[in-house]
Amino acid sequence: MRRSAFRLRRHPFDFAAARLRSGCSALLAAALLLLGACSPQWVAVTTTLDRVVLSVTGAAGEVLIVGGAQGNGAATLAKKFDGHAWADLPLSSPDTATLWWVARVGDSTFMVGEHGTVYRDGVKAPALTDATLFGVWGASSDEVWAVGGSPLGNGDNDVLLRFDGASWAKVPSPEPLGVAYFKVWGSARDDVWVVGQQGAAFHYDGSAWSRVTTGVRSTLLTVTGRSRSDVWAVGGPPAVLARFDGTVWKNEEAVRGFGADGNRDGARRRGGGGGAGRSALAAGSRHLGRRQRSACARRFARHLGAVAG
Repeated sequence: MRRSAFRLRRHPFDFAAARLRSGCSALLAAALLLLGACSPQWVAVTTTLDRVVLSVTGAAGEVLIVGGAQGNGAATLAKKFDGHAWADLPLSSPDTATLWWVARVGDSTFMVGEHGTVYRDGVKAPALTDATLFGVWGASSDEVWAVGGSPLGNGDNDVLLRFDGASWAKVPSPEPLGVAYFKVWGSARDDVWVVGQQGAAFHYDGSAWSRVTTGVRSTLLTVTGRSRSDVWAVGGPPAVLARFDGTVWKNEEAVRGFGADGNRDGARRRGGGGGAGRSALAAGSRHLGRRQRSACARRFARHLGAVAG
């Protein structure tokens, strides 16, 4: 099956707002109203993907994607896009394992997936579990965490791995629940969160892990945040959006999506700051792509730049 790819650029409103100058507020505000009428457009980057794309990230002017055939026998999917062309990422032990997540940590790229697969900069580490690793995150190249499990209960669960810069090691769960962990994220090395099935959430304070009550029973599929006091987790069914305010988790509202930061197992949206900068990226079972400002929006943006620059 042929897969398509696109990329999404930041909404015109965000672009114009970033250029706002106090002396031109009234004029720019009027221009923003016009910009709002200009819809972004999706632009195809490639239409030749033949496997499922499960994760996408961007850094240092490159876009990285990972995925695979999910048991259908095709090779592991790991590619990079430099803005002009796609190329396979070199892997030390290429096989058919589907990769579920990719993360940039410092100057290194970590990829994790089926059968306990872990790659660092294309070099495969010895597997410590047969379970699927669904998420990976790191505060630095010597403090990286990977999580996973067997959602159907037919293999290892409560899987928590740590990389110390030299090797990976299994870390015992503080409270084994027999569930899969799906994602890991932190604001710092002493503020790390893991979420998974049955509303499970665990926190690492730099020295030890502890279970934290979320008040929900839905599977939490991903977690992200902006600070220690602004952490979000989403999942389902039933759909749930939970927020940690630095003290307790609260169920904000029920939503239909399954991702935080526009993020799902197969989709991600990025705006402002970070590697992608002005772009937003999306990936899924059929698509990886980009969306860019329409010609109308670009003309207004250039005009705003001239007025406010």
